Amino acid sequence: MSEAKVIAPTIAHARVGVDATTALVLREADHRIKNSLQIVASLLHLKARRADTPAVKAALNAAAVQVRAISHIHDVLQLTGTKHGCE
Repeated sequence: MSEAKVIAPTIAHARVGVDATTALVLREADHRIKNSLQIVASLLHLKARRADTPAVKAALNAAAVQVRAISHIHDVLQLTGTKHGCE
């Protein structure tokens, strides 16, 4: 039996482990990104509620809407299975 035939299953098994680890890390990163975007949007809304002038309130609310839109786009990319939008 050649050495390549003996080593091939070991290499294949190692790749599966690497792929699983990579997938886990990417899922964790996606989760953290989503949480971070939600926190930023919530903080902007809180600041908007406490703002004294209508212009500041409007600007902060607009920024919060934009952050939520980015969060939604991130969700869509995650659901479509693209590799973080790189395809």
